[in-house]
Amino acid sequence: YLCWYCIFRSKNFREITIHKIEVLEFKDYLLKLNVSCTKGTYIRSLASDIAKSLGTRGYLEELQRLRIGGYTKNCCLSVEDLINGNIK
Repeated sequence: YLCWYCIFRSKNFREITIHKIEVLEFKDYLLKLNVSCTKGTYIRSLASDIAKSLGTRGYLEELQRLRIGGYTKNCCLSVEDLINGNIK
């Protein structure tokens, strides 16, 4: 997979790898995916490219980073915890 946004918007081309795309839900024209990829991947561009390949238009409505390196969403603090001082 080539990230065309990377090619046109950056002078430094970076090859990326999409390890896995898992369909979590498809309902009322909304597609919910879980994507495992290398750093530098533009997920918004991936969403647009998927829509184009299906012969339609699309955009990213929501993006959640569930893991980066060894850190997962489960080991993160919420904004509320930070505000309330609930740091352990």
